[in-house]
Amino acid sequence: MAAPVQSPLTEVSAPQREMDALPILNDSCAFATSCRLQMVHSGHSVTATLRSATASGLVLRIAKDDHSDELYPHALCCVAFPHRASLCAFLGCLLEIRNGDETGREVVVAVPQRLVVTNLRKSFRIPVVSGSELRVVLKLADQPSWRVTAENIAETGIEVDFPTDRDVPTLPLGTVVEVELHFRQEQLRLTASVRRQQGRQCGLLFVAATGEEAQHQTERLHGIVLSLQQLWLKSRLQ
Repeated sequence: MAAPVQSPLTEVSAPQREMDALPILNDSCAFATSCRLQMVHSGHSVTATLRSATASGLVLRIAKDDHSDELYPHALCCVAFPHRASLCAFLGCLLEIRNGDETGREVVVAVPQRLVVTNLRKSFRIPVVSGSELRVVLKLADQPSWRVTAENIAETGIEVDFPTDRDVPTLPLGTVVEVELHFRQEQLRLTASVRRQQGRQCGLLFVAATGEEAQHQTERLHGIVLSLQQLWLKSRLQ
């Protein structure tokens, strides 16, 4: 996997290291930190909350409507979560799925001795790994749409590649385009402005939505980026 690249849109500081798991997990559980739990065999992922951690297991709380019926005991899973200015991840075995109530259910994941920890600045872009299933389409008024390849993504923007030189349109700085993100069952339409174009590469800065749509868009984009972070971290763990 290629190392993250620096662009005019972002600052990158992502040295990877390993740290003791339990102190970080206990600290994160105290703040009920959100995480992403992904099954390695199927790629199915859900959002969860860190509840408690001991040497015998990490307890996660999953909301009732988050398809936890697709989780299986003894399956290998990846857990990724933010901790202060870092992103942490580990691979573990799903030990137990507990009976739920009207609000959700709990699962227990085996805790490793060490976590992979990557320092992230606020605008760090996640490299989009091959096979992530992320599809990106750019649209400009009165022109055909372009299917492009995402190189890296953040909640603030995305860097894409056009497939061939002859497919590259002229996009002056500041040009406003519509970006469609298709990821698994999610489809999200965003507005973005062109911040950089060099050859087939184009850097886009997302334009924040306003009104009632703003929070919904932010949450959906956050979910997509978090899932892509997890795929990237899993590729570094292998």
